[in-house]
Amino acid sequence: MDSKEKETIAGSPISSPTLDYFANKLWQISIRFDSDDFQTVIDSLKTKYGKGKITKEKVQNKLGATFVNEIVTWKKGTSNIVAKKFASNLDKSSLRFYTDSGNSISKSRWKAKGSSQANDL
Repeated sequence: MDSKEKETIAGSPISSPTLDYFANKLWQISIRFDSDDFQTVIDSLKTKYGKGKITKEKVQNKLGATFVNEIVTWKKGTSNIVAKKFASNLDKSSLRFYTDSGNSISKSRWKAKGSSQANDL
């Protein structure tokens, strides 16, 4: 890829792409993109995968202002897509593609890691 080229989703440049593997199998892809492009990305995903399930939660910035975070989820079989309007901050949205089995393994590994770290205090 030319250094001037950027990866995109629905025309929105992506940042921080992450591929997660377990036992040599890809189980998750995570990306971030500008939250200004959230609706464009969601509309493209709706065209491809259908309406999705929409949930909302309140998020708060460091100054105490609250915002409504929209989360859209699609599930087909054991595959999932989760889009969050606000990810690590109000400027970035996230999109996560993952499998149920990989997610279960990841949760159990994090839980075990947390327990072992608690014993290291």
